[in-house]
Amino acid sequence: MIKSVVKQIGEHAMDAKDEMIILFGEKVTEEIEKVSVIQQVETSGPFNLEVGDTILFDDQEYHIVKIGSVSNRHLESMGHVTLMFKDPEGMDELSNAIYLEPYTFPKINEGTIITYR
Repeated sequence: MIKSVVKQIGEHAMDAKDEMIILFGEKVTEEIEKVSVIQQVETSGPFNLEVGDTILFDDQEYHIVKIGSVSNRHLESMGHVTLMFKDPEGMDELSNAIYLEPYTFPKINEGTIITYR
């Protein structure tokens, strides 16, 4: 289990109609910061997320239904992944995306704890 805390939410990061959230670690450019949720990973260890695993935003639980080929590596190296809250069926898979269900947008604030398990 790996935990992170939301440190900052970019001014254009949380638009539910986009059905996605871009997560990044703390080392980002100003442009990326505007469209991202910045997380600080609190516990170390390799990211080994797989289909069926869970991501929690405080107590809101989501299940991984599809995961891109570089998602774990990007999470580990730069805290970056795109979280998709829509059905991946018939979509081109993004190599850095994690597709989650339920397909509803979570409530995230500065201080939200993200738990990967």
